[in-house]
Amino acid sequence: MKFDTRFRKFVLTPLLAVAGISVAASLGAFYSDAVAKAAPHKAAPLKPHRMGAFAQAAPYTFPPISYQLPADIPGGAGSATITQAATFAWQEFIALNWPAAPTGVVGSGTRGAPDTTQKFGADSSGPNQASQFVVWETYRGKVETFPGVGNPPGYVNNASVDYGFDAGPQYVYGPRSTDSNGYQQNPGGTPINVPACQNPAQAPVATPSYVNLDEITQIGVDSMFAGILPASVSGPSAGNANAQPQLIRFLAKGNRNFYDYVAANQYWYQGQAFATAQQNFAKAAVSNIYPAQSPNIVLPPGTVLAKAAWRPLAPGESAANFHTKTVRFYDQNGGAATPCYREQTWALIALHIIQKTPSAPYFIFATFEYTSNILNPNGSPVEDNNGAQINAPPGDGMDPAVTYYAPSKTAYTQYNPANPKGVNVGPVPPSPPNLPVPLVLPGRPYCQVAENALPPATNLRLYYQELNADTSAPVPPANNGICVNKRYFAIPTAIQQVNAAAHAALQAYGAPPLWQNYKLVNVQWQPFNMAAIDTTGGNTARLVSTYSLANSVVETDNSLQQFFGGLFAPGDTFFKSALEIDPVSGTAIPSMPAYNIYLPPSGTVPPAQFTRTLMGGCMGCHGRAQKTGTDFSFTLGGGPVATPEFAVPATPPPTLEALGGTAPVPADVTAGFDRERLKKLHRALAGY
Repeated sequence: MKFDTRFRKFVLTPLLAVAGISVAASLGAFYSDAVAKAAPHKAAPLKPHRMGAFAQAAPYTFPPISYQLPADIPGGAGSATITQAATFAWQEFIALNWPAAPTGVVGSGTRGAPDTTQKFGADSSGPNQASQFVVWETYRGKVETFPGVGNPPGYVNNASVDYGFDAGPQYVYGPRSTDSNGYQQNPGGTPINVPACQNPAQAPVATPSYVNLDEITQIGVDSMFAGILPASVSGPSAGNANAQPQLIRFLAKGNRNFYDYVAANQYWYQGQAFATAQQNFAKAAVSNIYPAQSPNIVLPPGTVLAKAAWRPLAPGESAANFHTKTVRFYDQNGGAATPCYREQTWALIALHIIQKTPSAPYFIFATFEYTSNILNPNGSPVEDNNGAQINAPPGDGMDPAVTYYAPSKTAYTQYNPANPKGVNVGPVPPSPPNLPVPLVLPGRPYCQVAENALPPATNLRLYYQELNADTSAPVPPANNGICVNKRYFAIPTAIQQVNAAAHAALQAYGAPPLWQNYKLVNVQWQPFNMAAIDTTGGNTARLVSTYSLANSVVETDNSLQQFFGGLFAPGDTFFKSALEIDPVSGTAIPSMPAYNIYLPPSGTVPPAQFTRTLMGGCMGCHGRAQKTGTDFSFTLGGGPVATPEFAVPATPPPTLEALGGTAPVPADVTAGFDRERLKKLHRALAGY
């Protein structure tokens, strides 16, 4: 391995670990190529790290900047500290954002690989930087692995060429047919035509961008918007036309290991073989009988999945402060109920990385985001570039504030940031007849995105709108927004320290300054139960911010910011619960916790049963996909992608006079959804 000779170590030595921060001297192990040799599908013992509040911290040396993706946390995830886990996450981030090797030839082994002749950040210079992609951007997008119809583009039934993984990007959508038993067929139908958009005209693109933003919702629960962007585009051209400029758009991608597993088993469509393997694990999880009958779906160690959020640059923002690339996104095709595509240069504002490692069969979850995603109404940032709160407003993280009540074994349990483990409160006042539960009670009117001003908008905050993509009925009604004031749970001090060290190491290496603007929010490297949350902050492996890991622009909505247990949708109303919910009656089952992590037996569990955990945050959410048989992958569980999600022009906001002087004006959330795929994801979240 070669490193730039200008690299020099950055040493961060805190005076005191005031908040019980562990800065482990054992980080020297990161310089070794040794990787834990744990069994591929058995978790290492979990050893939560605890440190006295005023213990002296050891010097912390950040590892060399490298294009090599770390295979595991040295010593294993089960015994790692928060600092080791955060350093692992940053090493992933750097390796995955390395300039990508030129690719597009089947069997070349180049797609998703780094260009080792380039330095980190080399994609950010030169006249063609928008089309110089980085490693994770050249992973296969979900529709490339799960095409709407037919085989994956470039597919070759030959493991020696990775089943055609290296073929260039193609996005084939269309509704896949099923047989009389309900199993999907292959090739299964005819692709739909997704043309270039018109008025203004998008020039047809022969080779599409690797960055394919074909999602506009969070699993159909909500859509997210950036108040810093204008609500409409004046004088649109091909370079800035956008049906909903404030709408944040997303993608999901998988690496070579993921694709090879799917292609080798022909799981890109949900035929009988897929259904049998999925159901075998799902049945074993429900009955708590270990191990599951073979075959079942078990992704290999080294599987990496990524999710990213993007938006256009706002007026006055400089591209030099962002990682920018040419992206493809989708709007309504004129007045038709079909999509068309556009390609423009946009900015990366969030990146999720999840990796299955030999010591973490439950995947390690790390999430990064742009430093100024969370803003005050006047546009001032709430956090600095390492994650410390500098302008955080008082009060709740959401506007309106919400209190969440869920059914418990006796009465009701109240959950909010002050009570992350829940507190039994008895009957919920007021309690009118036939009151549906669980219940979210807003503490004040919905956020007015324009703060009573038309135009210009004076509220630059991030906001979201609830919706139910199964029925296309927005919840709450369109033109009601929920604004983000700050994180529910602040970024831990230990994570801030690793961010500072990583930023300093990148600066010393000579990386472009824009990378100082991306920070790690948190990382989940061990599953643990809600009851194990340490609200004192002394146990840095069991912080509530770690349990409820969320990204401000990828899980903005209340249910996802404080996810736990499962997410249920009886009666077309989403709610979370620590107990399983009967799908028919919509009521809690007191004897059934909503477990979401299923691992091999431990020493305290009888050999015929799983070790089960009721985890929160990203890991807990993806754990519901494990329970339903697709090994933590919603991308795999969703299957073929019938259509890209696309936006429609926003409804013009009402006038001040029409609303009696009040004008909430977020964009219309009505949009194009792949409803059948979303229904599968919703069933997975509900554990069905």
